[in-house]
Amino acid sequence: MRRHSQINLLVRLCAFSAAIVACAAILAGCGASNNESVDDPIAAAAEVNEAVFPTTDGKKTFGDLQREARAMQDATLLPAANNFVAGRVNRLPFGLFDADRKAVWGPTVMYLSSGTDAPASGPFPVTPHDFDVPEEFQSETSKGDLNAVGNGFYTAMIPAGEGGEKVNVLTLTETDDGFQAAATGITLAKKDPTVAPGEKAPAIDTPTLADVDGDARRLSTRVPPADMHDVSLKDALKQNKPIVLLFATPKLCASRVCGPIVDVAASVQAKTGDDVIFIHNEIYKNNDLNAGNMPQVDAFGLTSEPYTFVIGADGRVVEQLQGPFVADELESALDKAQQ
Repeated sequence: MRRHSQINLLVRLCAFSAAIVACAAILAGCGASNNESVDDPIAAAAEVNEAVFPTTDGKKTFGDLQREARAMQDATLLPAANNFVAGRVNRLPFGLFDADRKAVWGPTVMYLSSGTDAPASGPFPVTPHDFDVPEEFQSETSKGDLNAVGNGFYTAMIPAGEGGEKVNVLTLTETDDGFQAAATGITLAKKDPTVAPGEKAPAIDTPTLADVDGDARRLSTRVPPADMHDVSLKDALKQNKPIVLLFATPKLCASRVCGPIVDVAASVQAKTGDDVIFIHNEIYKNNDLNAGNMPQVDAFGLTSEPYTFVIGADGRVVEQLQGPFVADELESALDKAQQ
């Protein structure tokens, strides 16, 4: 890999992490908290009554919707992904925060538009997720973040749009104090820079225990390392089994979501047994931020991390999961891979 390519990717990865490090509290940790005050808001946020939210009527702008809802625009929407592609439905994981950087939880819907004064579409449903991993799969790396306020994230599915255009996003959240609004913009690329669904996964080697004399600590920053380093991707692709390939660096991930997703994957791995091959690949050479990125990161065209690919038995990518995910999302992707 050329040095400038390493630097450019590192900058993009760090920029992504910096954008969501402020929401580490909500995205941190991976286990079910013993604090009911943390869990209850996420569960309550799932109870969405669309009837209380404004309709677009095919002509209302974001401003019209906010005025109708008498919404306070003091919330911030921070995406936990940065790769969105025209012509397909895009999964958007994100966090919502108030002016004090505290997590905003409540029934939420999303609206989309092509411009500030353009008619909005929606409302589209938004789903809250709670990192809820059985204790036996909670790593020491992630436990350091447990009981942080939030312990979850939202997702929304963005309908397919036209390439090269910026899509404006508005969320309205119902809270005890009224509606809170948050807005951001996402750009739809004409082509996926990563290995896209339907494409063959590169038949490349990934580090295994055989490469490090069985010392998994040299392969993973997770404590303890997950049992995901037995087989190289190149060899796994010959076994005609579904594969879950996680690019994540639990210890060095500024957003603190890498540890949780590896824990989530480990809990799903225990259910699937030998029917699915799980592979964890770190981001940085020798697990050193200053050493540049692993060649596998470049081979898959990653522009952010964590990034997870679910690969079918035929070697083709079935689904990508950018940023955080929960067990249900990974299991749903595996269902597709096993069809």
